[in-house]
Amino acid sequence: KSNSQAWFTSYQDVKNHFYVKKIPILRRAIDTNMSKYVETQEDREVFYAFMEEGATRSHYEKELKDILEYSCVDCHSPDGEASFANLSTYEGVLDKAVFSYWPYVRKRLRIAHPHMLAIPLFLLPLVLGIWFTPLPQKLRSLLMSLPFLGVILDICSWFFTMVYPWGAYLIMTGGMLTTVSIFTILMVELYFLWFAQRKNS
Repeated sequence: KSNSQAWFTSYQDVKNHFYVKKIPILRRAIDTNMSKYVETQEDREVFYAFMEEGATRSHYEKELKDILEYSCVDCHSPDGEASFANLSTYEGVLDKAVFSYWPYVRKRLRIAHPHMLAIPLFLLPLVLGIWFTPLPQKLRSLLMSLPFLGVILDICSWFFTMVYPWGAYLIMTGGMLTTVSIFTILMVELYFLWFAQRKNS
């Protein structure tokens, strides 16, 4: 692959991972891992119509409830193996049948929380070393802040990219900023630790 193709592939990977298409969770499940349980195309069409027409209670009672009972409720109920998605009540079905960003936000927050704690703690000892070099104070402050700014840009862009796919470029920029700044800090610290001391001795 050429460099341009590698860059494009990387962008596509990031975008595909973080961008959220406005498809209800129920529709996504029926089209993928739940497809073998909703066996007939007619039943799938009932699900699709239910979601497209606003997931009303009357539609649920007349058309969908029976299909759910013999296709889904054995597992997707409070006592079932897949109780995380309760499809035994209208309210539970409605929660999965209407698109919302909130489930994806919660998932990203669970992942972001340890990242925001662990990465700065890992970076802190490395970054503090730059303060003891003879560089000008403003340059030291800039170098110390860049890795943290990269981490913040990276993680905050996870949420932005859920709505705007081009936010994947911001994620990549944050990652590159963190990587390049860490490498630069390491090189500067090694220079003053080894080469500058030898030159002065």
